[in-house]
Amino acid sequence: MMQPQIHELGAGRSGKSLATKPTTHGRVSIGLGCLTILLLSLLDPDHVGFQVSSSSIKNDNYHTQVLDHSLNLIFNLSNPEPVLNFYNPDSLLSKILIPRPVESKNLSDCRSLFAQHFQSLSTHIDVPLQSNLFVNSRQPPSYSPVPLREIQTWKLDTHTFKASTPLGTKSFENQVFTHDPTAPLRLVLAAHIDSKFFPNPPDNQFVGATDSAAPVAIILEVAKALTPLLDKKLAHDVKLGQAGMTAERITLQIVLLDGEEAFREWSHTDS
Repeated sequence: MMQPQIHELGAGRSGKSLATKPTTHGRVSIGLGCLTILLLSLLDPDHVGFQVSSSSIKNDNYHTQVLDHSLNLIFNLSNPEPVLNFYNPDSLLSKILIPRPVESKNLSDCRSLFAQHFQSLSTHIDVPLQSNLFVNSRQPPSYSPVPLREIQTWKLDTHTFKASTPLGTKSFENQVFTHDPTAPLRLVLAAHIDSKFFPNPPDNQFVGATDSAAPVAIILEVAKALTPLLDKKLAHDVKLGQAGMTAERITLQIVLLDGEEAFREWSHTDS
């Protein structure tokens, strides 16, 4: 099968604490809106309302004009409270603000939460024959293409592996959620899900708020905000038979990585 091209935006290490000032939520909401509209403009410019002048492209004076309704779109895509309100014990962020070192039950529980989050966003889209989408993308004479009749969005793939660490061999599991697994291009949002291991109290209660519980929650909120528009765009392309003929079709992919933290001291063999 043809390997998709990847464009990655990562949420990396940014400190060891999460600010809890009353103004944090306002800044987070505005930042989320801007990030979401940026991603939406890359995934599907038509939904954002960009207008591009053909003459400006020819004259090397490329510019875009954002329509007024796009500004409303920034603030009305999704309510981030159920995911990001860390004052609410039922929010997703609150539930993952726990110690979650590699191989811990807490980390396994977090993975289950992430899977449930995307399962709640997932839907099935029927694929007509004229969409030219196939289960096997390689061309004959290797074998005859098998038409794809249905797409399940937010497909989960897991990557499990073992690696040597200063504390012995450890097991790791990455989660990859892809909105449209048939798309040839993927825009990736990635963050790590494990928190740093400390053997003794009180350090072993370290929750890694910004490293990286909050980035993970923000990424999951962005996925939730964009899902209705991504679903609409995919269903539209499939219905018109355009999906299989668009070589530049791009989808959103979320990669949640295990084993980023060092067990002792950061090095090329302990990270």
